[in-house]
Amino acid sequence: MTSVSVFIVQVKLAVQQAGFLRHKRGYVKIRGMPVKGGDVTAHRNDAKLKGEPNDPLFDKQWYIRNTGQAGGVPKLDLNVGAAWALGYTGKHVTTAIMDDGVDYMHPDLHDNFNAEASYDFSSNDPFPYPRYTDDWFNSHGTRCAGEISAKRDNKICGVGIAYDSKIAGLRMLDQPYMTDLIEANSMGHRPDLIDIYSASWGPTDDGRTVDGPRNATMRAIVKGVNEGRGGLGSIYVWASGDGGPDDDCNCDGYAASMWTISINSATNDGQTAGYDESCSSTLASTFSNGKSGYRDAGVATTDLYGECTTRHSGTSAAAPEAAGVFALALQANPKLTWRDVQHLTVLTSKRNHLYDPNGEHNWTINGAGLEFNHLFGYGVLDAG
Repeated sequence: MTSVSVFIVQVKLAVQQAGFLRHKRGYVKIRGMPVKGGDVTAHRNDAKLKGEPNDPLFDKQWYIRNTGQAGGVPKLDLNVGAAWALGYTGKHVTTAIMDDGVDYMHPDLHDNFNAEASYDFSSNDPFPYPRYTDDWFNSHGTRCAGEISAKRDNKICGVGIAYDSKIAGLRMLDQPYMTDLIEANSMGHRPDLIDIYSASWGPTDDGRTVDGPRNATMRAIVKGVNEGRGGLGSIYVWASGDGGPDDDCNCDGYAASMWTISINSATNDGQTAGYDESCSSTLASTFSNGKSGYRDAGVATTDLYGECTTRHSGTSAAAPEAAGVFALALQANPKLTWRDVQHLTVLTSKRNHLYDPNGEHNWTINGAGLEFNHLFGYGVLDAG
């Protein structure tokens, strides 16, 4: 009697993953220019904070509270203190840092690290710790994480914009080449636990590259906005790019996507940074640098190996600030959909003291009566 083996084929699709490049947004210098005259628009919600954080770098975090540090304009900031004064600190909200890893053992981050929501897609393990390099090149994700969730009142570094929120580390940017599968798996990782996905990277910023998400990644993003957060939609925050005036963020398919919130940057005196790209897809601006030539003019945040820095920069620094503001909003109203967050971004951002020193991009009134600019979007986010 002859035995017959039966094999059931369950593979529905096999695709060869092609490698392509993705670059971090940051590690650039800006130009310094004199501040022009003009009053600063008052914060719409000006609730007063009782008691200040004791974190040693708080006074250098001008993007949280601008008192004129490093040559900046007072009150040209994210008005975070007003939201804190109302009791909103990001509780019960998790933001994923899709980057080169997060130093989750940092004393300013470990209490707010959400291990269950984290993963290392570069090494395929649950520990998204940054790979060591002599030049600290993989400090990028850790710096972004500190802007959002650095702990308050522990006398270490600064304080996060949403200091009671959680961060998840999705290490996916530290391999020679990116693949569609790595991006897709990152964008769709644990949408039941992750509310906001923060991305400070994108296609090459050389002014010649037109690129964006591939098929699987696009499907993951669309699924996220339809099914994430229990059907309310995952929120994807994207840095608009550092290619400067010779590049255009409309050519970045991630920043230009209708499903993401594209964030550009401004300096602490209201100017466009020298590396900023202009495009119609930018919704709002946060901050990346102070004026060049000033000490501690960069963004103050956490760094690798328990250290702190005041030198974080680029639209890499701007996108996490927006994610922190959105975390405050989600605590205030957990039922906000992904589209609600886009509408709030448009309706509450304001021109404040923002201007283009080159005069190439003017403010315009759109059909809804809202002021916008192709460098700054609808203006500076206002957490209050």
